[in-house]
Amino acid sequence: GGDGGSCNGCDGVAFSGARNDACGVCRGDNTTCLGCDRVPIPLGGLRNDACGVCGGRDDSCARPPRVALLPYPLSYACRGTPASFSWEARSNRSSADFIALCPAGVPRVYAPAACTPVLDGFSGTSGDAPLLVDSLSAGGYELRYMQKAAETGPYPVPFTVA
Repeated sequence: GGDGGSCNGCDGVAFSGARNDACGVCRGDNTTCLGCDRVPIPLGGLRNDACGVCGGRDDSCARPPRVALLPYPLSYACRGTPASFSWEARSNRSSADFIALCPAGVPRVYAPAACTPVLDGFSGTSGDAPLLVDSLSAGGYELRYMQKAAETGPYPVPFTVA
C-alpha cells in the first residue's frame, strides 16, 4: 500500500535519492547557510557579531574607553580642593591600559616621558579615583585613557588647573 509519497526525494521525484542539506536546500551542498567559520549554522557554525568579529560577543566594538573630571562636566580643578575623575573601559580591555595626566598639547600617542600615570593596574570596567592637583602648576592638562604602544583613546578630557 501507501501512496508512494514516502519514497519521493526532496525534489518530489520517487526514488530520486535527493535530500535536503543542513541548510534545508534540496540537493544542496551546505554552502547556502555557512557561518563565518565555514561551518553550516544549523550544525554549529558561528555568526559575525555586530562588530564583524566571527563568533564575537559584541564587546569588541563597545563604546570607546573614556574619562571624565568630576563632578561632570567640570572643566577646571583648583589646588587645595579635592578633585576626582571617573572612567569607563571595554570589558575586553588590556590589563596594560592606564589613565594618564598630560600637559595640554602633548601628541595623542603613548608618551611615557610627557604624561604621568594617575591610575594604573586597575580592574573592572568603570570606577572613580582621586586626582591630586595640588602639585600641578597652573595651566592646561588632559586626562587620557591610554593604551601602551598605541594611540590614546579618542576622547581626552581637557581641563585647567587654577
